Amino acid sequence: MKIVLNGTETDAAPDVTVATLLTEKGITAEKIAVAVGTKVIPRAQWQTTPLQENDKITIISAVRGG
Repeated sequence: MKIVLNGTETDAAPDVTVATLLTEKGITAEKIAVAVGTKVIPRAQWQTTPLQENDKITIISAVRGG
C-alpha cells in the first residue's frame, strides 16, 4: 500500500503499524513524535496503531537548542 512519510510517498506492507514502519525505515524511537494525519500517536500505542492506504505520517525529531 502507499503512504506518505514526511511528505514523500512510499510503499508499506498492508498490515504495518507505526512501530513496524519505524523499524522498517531504520528510524530510532528516541526523541521523536509520530503523527498520523493530524493526530499525534502516543508512544505506548505505536505497536497497536495500524496504518491505512494513503495515510500521512509525520515524524518529528526533538531538537535541542538554546
